[in-house]
Amino acid sequence: MSRKQQLRELQSAEAVLEERRLKLHRAARSRRDHLQRVHPAWLLAVGFTTGVVTHRVGVWAGASGMVSSLLVSGLRLARIAAGSVFADIGVTGR
Repeated sequence: MSRKQQLRELQSAEAVLEERRLKLHRAARSRRDHLQRVHPAWLLAVGFTTGVVTHRVGVWAGASGMVSSLLVSGLRLARIAAGSVFADIGVTGR
């Protein structure tokens, strides 16, 4: 492969990466703007509720392996949700 061909491919890849970066930047700005419109009391209430539910699940599961399996399942779900959010803006993990 010639040097010019390699340079063209590199520039093409850089252009794709720059486009993805801009999409992510716009998505982050949109989310930040949305969170700024939400009343802080709602954010605190949701955070508190999430903490209580997480604590209750941990107490309920006790010392069994259920907590770790729930965490792993939760992490999988978070990855799936994040993937769908990024897919909405046209960004893939590849």
